[in-house]
Amino acid sequence: MRRRSITRTSWIQQRVEAFVRAQRRSPKALRVLAEGDSWFTHPTALWKGKSVIGHLQAYRSINLVSLAAPGDTLARYPDPPNRQWALACNPDWLAGQTYDAVLISGGGNDVLGDHLQDMIKDKSRYSNRSGRELIITTRLQQVMDGIATNVGLIRKTINQHLGSETPIFMHGYSYAQSDGRQFELLGGLISFGPWIQDRLHEQNVTERDEQQDIVNALIDAFNDLLKALEARIENFVHVDFRPLLGPGDWDDEIHPNASARQRLAAHLRKVLTAYPV
Repeated sequence: MRRRSITRTSWIQQRVEAFVRAQRRSPKALRVLAEGDSWFTHPTALWKGKSVIGHLQAYRSINLVSLAAPGDTLARYPDPPNRQWALACNPDWLAGQTYDAVLISGGGNDVLGDHLQDMIKDKSRYSNRSGRELIITTRLQQVMDGIATNVGLIRKTINQHLGSETPIFMHGYSYAQSDGRQFELLGGLISFGPWIQDRLHEQNVTERDEQQDIVNALIDAFNDLLKALEARIENFVHVDFRPLLGPGDWDDEIHPNASARQRLAAHLRKVLTAYPV
């Protein structure tokens, strides 16, 4: 456990120090601290194109420190138990610098992750219902309540380290595709997923249209929550990605493809630079 903590401290320190050097070269760049899941880090293979974070880092107008890691859920983001915020905001490493904005990618694994099937009725027992009618609304509300709590804790964490005036930008994903596709590397020797279709099959939801209707309803519910939080939480901004992606914009069930990632990064850049900081 101690060795892992030292390693984490080391890589965060290296990124913060690189951020400080870059800011000295481009003092007018927007200073951004990002935390997130695989929507920020995908793909893991460089020959598959840049990640969303990679595209953002390529912009001269943005200087960014990323703490993102695939598979993260929102419960892992606040301090404690995750000390990454405190490390990334270490004043000794920042050497007089700070962050103008915080960028969050999170909640997708909470909504479409390991417990997706727990939110869906067994179709074999509810044959008179279809698509989104199979969502167990009480369990979905529990998930949304947990997300709202963790977003509030993230806001408190940012207030502690950077101040309440620092804006938080959080996106709501887009309509993932329940088509059973995996993300493959080396001709399929290495693969990840699928993430959605198998879990819906466990609940005997086998029709593709029904599966997609469920996914769309869950993504809409998540975006509705973020929109509501935008009205309740100071300097919290919901970024809506849904209009930007279509069914053909995906590498697999849940990750945008190369052209889509570039499009998402361009939109984030536009939103970040337009906000008064």
